[in-house]
Amino acid sequence: MGSKPLENNKRSRTEVMKLKLLKSEHKLCLICMEEHEVQTVEIEEFDINGEFSFTAVYEYCDRADELLENEEMIMKNSNELKASRRSK
Repeated sequence: MGSKPLENNKRSRTEVMKLKLLKSEHKLCLICMEEHEVQTVEIEEFDINGEFSFTAVYEYCDRADELLENEEMIMKNSNELKASRRSK
C-alpha cells in the first residue's frame, strides 16, 4: 500500500502554497498510513469569500501531497478564523 506519485504536469502543494515549516517528526502518517517524516506546517488561509485571512496549522504528507488537521488543529484554526472575522 502506498501513495501515488504526482503526475508530471501537476505542481505539488509546496509549489503552490507558501508552507512555513514548524516542526518535522518521524511518526505514523494518518494520510498515507506509513511511517515517515511528517511535517507540521503553517499557511495563510482565506474564508470562502476571501474577505478574511488567518494563519492555519496542518500536518503535511509529502508522499501524498496532502494536508491533515487533527482535533487540536481544527479547534485552533477555527478560533483563528473567528478572531480574524472579529477584527474586521
